Amino acid sequence: MTDTARASLPSSAGYAGTAVVTAIVGVVFLMLGWAFGEWVMTPTGNPYSINWISGPMEGRPVAYFELTGGTAWRDFGEFATGILLLLEATFYGVLVIRPALDRVVLMGILGLAAAGCAANGLAAAMQVQAGFNSPIYAILGLAVCAVSAMSAWQRLRGGETTAIL
Repeated sequence: MTDTARASLPSSAGYAGTAVVTAIVGVVFLMLGWAFGEWVMTPTGNPYSINWISGPMEGRPVAYFELTGGTAWRDFGEFATGILLLLEATFYGVLVIRPALDRVVLMGILGLAAAGCAANGLAAAMQVQAGFNSPIYAILGLAVCAVSAMSAWQRLRGGETTAIL
């Protein structure tokens, strides 16, 4: 694309595509962590609907956070990333309609991405503490949120972004 053609594009030209891709990735993460969403929506105190296979609690229903390997924390990180990316996609949608709000909305997106990084950092740490040595999904969520934050920061500073999210 020539510099003249690039200069004639409205400032919101890239926001629509970013909103769509971010929403798709958000839905994928939301589906990966859906067990946490279901758990959040159940009444407090209900055991997780799985029976312990071996050990001291064999054959008994267990609490969600008692599952081995930090399963609940993994699901938390995935679900939080999905929700935050869907909110971020909504913010990018606002920028398509109201590009004049770019600084305020990009600051909101930067905040959402930082919250996603924090949620996935917590999920990874808690999985490691629970004895799971490879919290790959939490690290992936952290990377996606970090790329999103980098993209928003670059756009906030007025530079072109090469990031997908």
